[in-house]
Amino acid sequence: MSDQTIRDALNEVVARVFQQTAFLFPEPADLPESMPSGDDAFIAVSLTFSGDRSGDICLILPETVCRELAANLLGEDLTEDLIRETALDAAKETLNIIAGQLLIQMYGDKALFNLSAPEVKETAPADIIASAGTDAYACSMVDGRPVLAALTPKTDVYEHTSTGR
Repeated sequence: MSDQTIRDALNEVVARVFQQTAFLFPEPADLPESMPSGDDAFIAVSLTFSGDRSGDICLILPETVCRELAANLLGEDLTEDLIRETALDAAKETLNIIAGQLLIQMYGDKALFNLSAPEVKETAPADIIASAGTDAYACSMVDGRPVLAALTPKTDVYEHTSTGR
């Protein structure tokens, strides 16, 4: 599968999920030469998948976009005491939805997968550019803020086999 095929699928799925679930409208963009150095903290949400194919899916986005995701998913303003936790949970749920739709689009609806629970870690804007060392990523701008999605497929392929019993 070519990097361009992966990039196109990532752009399509990320845009669809953000639009349909959170009423945010990402625009595909080239990865900026340097990331904005504003007050935004960036987070990376990632999960692994295994089964008919295996690999990793990652979503890197500013915490302010996570807050917008949470507010729009819940349909209400967030209370100050739960804002960070709720925002990170919204980012995890968004990645789960993206992963499900992306795997179906890439490998078909008959493929079987197990998904790990999404993990969150803070990341620096410079690390975002370094993490895009693979060409299997897509960058979008959401309200002027970069959102990066990456799919790293592993080369091992599990084939269903019958024992003949």
